[in-house]
Amino acid sequence: MIDRVLTSFAAQLGATANCLQELTHPEFHVHDPHAEREGSGPCYVVTTGMIAKADLHVRNAERRAVHFIAIDQCLYDNSNPSNCDCALVSGDKIYFIEFKNSENQVDAAIPKANTNPGDCLNQLAASIRDFYDRRIITPGQTVYAYASVGYPRHRPQSGAHHLDQLNSLQQKIQQGNARAIRLRYCSESELDIK
Repeated sequence: MIDRVLTSFAAQLGATANCLQELTHPEFHVHDPHAEREGSGPCYVVTTGMIAKADLHVRNAERRAVHFIAIDQCLYDNSNPSNCDCALVSGDKIYFIEFKNSENQVDAAIPKANTNPGDCLNQLAASIRDFYDRRIITPGQTVYAYASVGYPRHRPQSGAHHLDQLNSLQQKIQQGNARAIRLRYCSESELDIK
């Protein structure tokens, strides 16, 4: 799959060195800078520990090759803020990630005030649609969409609210065109590469 990304986004990846990174670390975090405190910029990988509560904690126990792709402000410039923040590609699996940070989520020590995961759906859907339309995602493929808003694994969303968000994301991805994917949606800040 990474070959299809490299082909489809050759110009963007060639113009910006920090858009793509290959990792085999057993664990790492993905951080989206808080614009008011850290300045504007694409999300990036941190291998030394969590910076903010909404950082995505990635576990890669088998040390597989994982390609980190900065999407917002990298593959797509600032004039198009409708795409998600980044994606991770490992083999034939792709994980789209959108971060939403409340003011209290900048500090990892504050244990409350998560953002609504539903606020991530439009950007996740836009990126999934574009990758599907570019034939990076193939028909029938499983696609993982993560709303990283600070929920740890032991407190993921569940029940009717989660199902409503999943259905809404499915509809936003289709947007009048049949895009045959198998969607997995999570609203937690932990991801295991398998």
